[in-house]
Amino acid sequence: MGTALLKRAAVLNLPSAMDAVAEIELTLRRVPLAAFNASLTDGSASMRAVLDDIVRAQRQQTDLAVSRLAKDAEARCAVLKAAIKACVRCSCSSTSG
Repeated sequence: MGTALLKRAAVLNLPSAMDAVAEIELTLRRVPLAAFNASLTDGSASMRAVLDDIVRAQRQQTDLAVSRLAKDAEARCAVLKAAIKACVRCSCSSTSG
């Protein structure tokens, strides 16, 4: 999956949307961006159009997923902050002896 994310980013000429971690042993191969782009231009125009459409759709899905995760994290932090504030105000947080 990690290399697929990088390829999508390269096709769109955008930075990678996220870091990826491999859960299995793999061999990483490095291809200069110019060589990668040249391999794309060697294909037919219809192949490139289909590839661009697929890559854009996957990038939109990735951006949406990351956005939802960020919103969820913000909501969880807001709930936690409210709980801490309520606990500070209640008598259970006082240490009377």
